[in-house]
Amino acid sequence: QEIVQTPENIQTEEPVAENGTYRLVINKGDVCRVVCEKLEENGVIDDAEALRTHLFELGYANNISTGAYDVPYGLTMEEVAQIIVTGPID
Repeated sequence: QEIVQTPENIQTEEPVAENGTYRLVINKGDVCRVVCEKLEENGVIDDAEALRTHLFELGYANNISTGAYDVPYGLTMEEVAQIIVTGPID
């Protein structure tokens, strides 16, 4: 799934979390490690490396789509993985 970058949808910063969720934005070229580090840096998960390993074991690491994801805080690693695998909200 390819997202065309227009001035309206280019995001320079991660949006602020609302209602206990973190808006994860995955850009073209972001690898699994970068995605997991964003989640750890913003307090969604405790261990980026553990999530990365989990996604690789499930075969999802190379199939992450670009776009925005709303990821609630307090989920298990498996629940976060399912959100990423399901695909972006937009």
